[in-house]
Amino acid sequence: MQKGNAAPYPPSSSTIVRLQEDFSFKIEAGCKTAPMNMMATSGGYNIILDDCSIIALLNIIHVKDWTMFQSIALSSPSCFKALSASVENFPEFNGMTLLHAVVRGNAPLALVTEMMEICPKMTTARDCLGRTALHVAAGCRVSPALIKAVARVNPAACDATDEDGNTPLHFACDSSCVLFQRPLSSQEQEPPDHDAICALLSESIRAATIECNEEMTPVEHAIMSGASIKTVKLLQSSASKYLQLQKKQACGQSHIVNLIRDQNQSKRRRLDILEVRDEDATFSISDTDRKEVGYHCSW
Repeated sequence: MQKGNAAPYPPSSSTIVRLQEDFSFKIEAGCKTAPMNMMATSGGYNIILDDCSIIALLNIIHVKDWTMFQSIALSSPSCFKALSASVENFPEFNGMTLLHAVVRGNAPLALVTEMMEICPKMTTARDCLGRTALHVAAGCRVSPALIKAVARVNPAACDATDEDGNTPLHFACDSSCVLFQRPLSSQEQEPPDHDAICALLSESIRAATIECNEEMTPVEHAIMSGASIKTVKLLQSSASKYLQLQKKQACGQSHIVNLIRDQNQSKRRRLDILEVRDEDATFSISDTDRKEVGYHCSW
């Protein structure tokens, strides 16, 4: 698995501290502290976000001040939507959404759930490396409950591959993967989390069969990462079950094709019989007509 594609997030601590000192903007409607200029409008909020404000907001996520983040970003659905749009258009964020950022920090389940309820499409968004928020959650070893919640909103993300062909399950099974430019923590160097893998497989067992660009399946990564026998067997059985289902579906489709072909052949035979009967009927009528006008068949 490639390790050199890490995204440059978060910003340096010195930059953050300097920007935090100027972090004192207000929302006119609601009077809540926020790292941006905001004006109430008839359609919700008109947000003007500069680079300093975005970095300050990212710092709140980085230090995991979830109470502050919720009071700012989730003060209202319209505020969150406008704020999310501004952040997604920030070039240095490399295509990541706020959902990418908060799941990386293993944010509280209730907070992440509220974000996904307001903007469910955030679960489909990909960063510059083709990674969804579920990729980040799996690769950063967040709680299995959080992984399950993100996967449930968008099960297709379980099978989504990044530019290296990796699914979230690949990341969950590879304890050596590095998503961001920082050393691995002791927790991240531990064997794959069985419950996290169960959470992903509960939404899609197809991912267990997908090979990355290095022709590695999740079970192979799990074995190399020292996964438990129980985890390895789970991955193997999931892959086997999916392949069996595919085989049954292929057989079922073949049966349907044969059935349609047999029906068509039967239909053609009936048409042939009707044509023969039509010819016999025409001949009989013609013969009768000949008798009426005095012509008789010699045979």
